[in-house]
Amino acid sequence: MEHINPATGDRTIIEESPLEEIPTLVRRAEEGQRALTSTATRERIRFLRRLSDALDQRRSECVSLIGKEMGKPAKLADIEITRAREEIDFLADHAEGWLAPEPCPGGKVHFDPLGVIAVISPWNFPFLLPLRSIPSAIVAGNGVVFKPSELSPRCGILLTEIIRDTLGANREAMQIVVGGKLHGERLVSMDLELIAFTGSTNVGKSIAAAAATRMKRCLLELGGLDAAIVLRPVDLHSAAREIVLANARNSGQVCNAVKRVLVDREIFDAFVEAAQEVSSALTIGDPSEDRDMGPLVSDTQLARVESFVADARERGGRILTGGERLSRNGSFYPHTLVVDVNRDMRLMREECFGPVLPIMPIDSDEDAIRIANDTRFGLTASVWTSDLARAESVAQKLKVGVVSVNAHKAGPPGSPWGGAKESGLGRMKTREGLREFTNLKLVTP
Repeated sequence: MEHINPATGDRTIIEESPLEEIPTLVRRAEEGQRALTSTATRERIRFLRRLSDALDQRRSECVSLIGKEMGKPAKLADIEITRAREEIDFLADHAEGWLAPEPCPGGKVHFDPLGVIAVISPWNFPFLLPLRSIPSAIVAGNGVVFKPSELSPRCGILLTEIIRDTLGANREAMQIVVGGKLHGERLVSMDLELIAFTGSTNVGKSIAAAAATRMKRCLLELGGLDAAIVLRPVDLHSAAREIVLANARNSGQVCNAVKRVLVDREIFDAFVEAAQEVSSALTIGDPSEDRDMGPLVSDTQLARVESFVADARERGGRILTGGERLSRNGSFYPHTLVVDVNRDMRLMREECFGPVLPIMPIDSDEDAIRIANDTRFGLTASVWTSDLARAESVAQKLKVGVVSVNAHKAGPPGSPWGGAKESGLGRMKTREGLREFTNLKLVTP
């Protein structure tokens, strides 16, 4: 398998897992899982502590590899490792209580391991996203077969090495499959208890359909078309800055990035002017440099972003910043603002997954809610106004998994993470998220 550095074009050959060995890897995980279940929950929690420490000790190695594989600037890659450690530490603080038998009418509920699960993760957060699933699976007593994205395979290999080292005698409970689409399909076809997948909605649907034939559980975090709604009164310049940054982070390659902006018509022009100023000032360059944005992950992703911008132009969109790939080596695309937007544009119907931000005027709260909800996706949204009662009223009507007020973000560890509609199934980062990896068994006296 060939990997191309998106910033330099350098090519690296990486050995794939032979397809015929995937059943063997699953069997090894099964054997490791049987040994893991004899390990007390407190010992498995000590694994979490060791994992957090190991990530910190190898932070610079992880950060450098994230930049080389998918182009994330070093300061953002460092934040990714910090966030992963925070979530692992939070899980370690609470897992024992969350997995303890719980009284209920008629007896007690026990939270038993499922067996072997598959974790299939994307390239945009190659450490953080698998580390939302793998530690929960293992602390609950499960074996894991991990398939990282073919666009960030060495990050997956390094992460597996760190996890196996910290598991010690239970290292066989963690296995890795390195490869592409065929490897993912083969893994999903195995006799597994749960498939935890983060990625596109279309692939998530395929996984769910394949899992349904054998009643496998699925935990899916999928795509979004996340709206930011800007209403009067509002700190216009602060809102414009934070919304542009929430679109540009990781070059727009974030599932819950702002992907549409709906602005009160009376402040629309002023907002666009402020957003244009922020967008124009963003820096772009090699991930090792101190820049706001790196390259897109691949030339394929660059071509996809270009097609969305071309569609917007053809449908009457006006490009205020960016709009053309950079004339340099690498998959670089500048931050791009689009106005004169209409709802026939792909930008308003599909997930571009790039640094392109369409801005559209709205005439009322009802107008904003209707447009924000007019999508098959439902991951996150945000409402921007100093009228908090108005923000709460709008937030209650948005059909998404997470709504932020005067920010656009996921909640801290302990808050539920996941989407509505076609943006996913299940929740992560909470007690219920950990229990997704268990069988709830009622034992009556």
